[in-house]
Amino acid sequence: MEQSLEGFDANGTLGAYTVGVILSSILYGVAVVQTYTYYVSFADDRWWLKSLVAMVMTCDTVHMACIVHALYLLNVTHYGDPSAVILPPNTLFVAAVFSAIIALVVQGFFAYRIRRFSEKWTLATICWLLVLLRLTFSIVVIIKGFQMTSIAQFVRDSQVALTVMLSVSVGCDVVIAGSMCYYLNRQRSAFNKNTSKIIDKIIAWTIETGLASSVTGIVMLVCFLRFPHKFIWVSAFVLLSRIFANSLLASLNARTILRTTKFDALQPTSPTFAPGNVRFARKNHQGCARGDDDADGDVKRQSQ
Repeated sequence: MEQSLEGFDANGTLGAYTVGVILSSILYGVAVVQTYTYYVSFADDRWWLKSLVAMVMTCDTVHMACIVHALYLLNVTHYGDPSAVILPPNTLFVAAVFSAIIALVVQGFFAYRIRRFSEKWTLATICWLLVLLRLTFSIVVIIKGFQMTSIAQFVRDSQVALTVMLSVSVGCDVVIAGSMCYYLNRQRSAFNKNTSKIIDKIIAWTIETGLASSVTGIVMLVCFLRFPHKFIWVSAFVLLSRIFANSLLASLNARTILRTTKFDALQPTSPTFAPGNVRFARKNHQGCARGDDDADGDVKRQSQ
């Protein structure tokens, strides 16, 4: 046993992965709370949007179960056996399947919001193409993961695919966040001071949610290229899907701040914006907030 453990870096492998799972479990708890808040506060949202949230949380739960199972195998079942790190459990790549689904749904949804908000297809189509490209390379990485005989082989065979996947994902997040900020900022001048402050908050949330997934993707890519045989990049991987899920939920739940806004604060100062063209989340007769037509809930221009 001592011979087999010689040169084994537990901190850079098992330690890094354990920290990643702990942080991921914390974010999972946050997502559960956000999910409860969403269903209580927005009970009248469209059925497809509530189904989308349910699907994301189901995938997130399975993903969490998979990474915990892998952690148990590495730290308990194969305790003291470095070969378990050389050939990681397949449940890690099962988790990657659900991570790819979550990224597809969340980024696709944000691209849809750009389409609804801008009333144009160009940027949304670019985002959807990037989302599909990310999915394609995710599938390649997952297949190579199930076929691998060692972590060294996986790093060698999937380096290009994983690099492209993460680069495309970061690019998509930047385009989505930048587009939303652009269209929100363009409408700020049409409203009075109180409403402009709300738009500023929405812009800040948009930047924060896009920045979280982008930074995590960049960290994962850098660690994969710099320390491919350590599990630091795997730690970032187990966090990525959780950040996507929380970004979606935070975006939907952020509409609750608009409840406290009085109608007179929502009046536009520009004649090009009629009151019927911009709507905010509001309460229904049961006290639940209703998002604007499907999901836009932030600030939304309607077709005239």
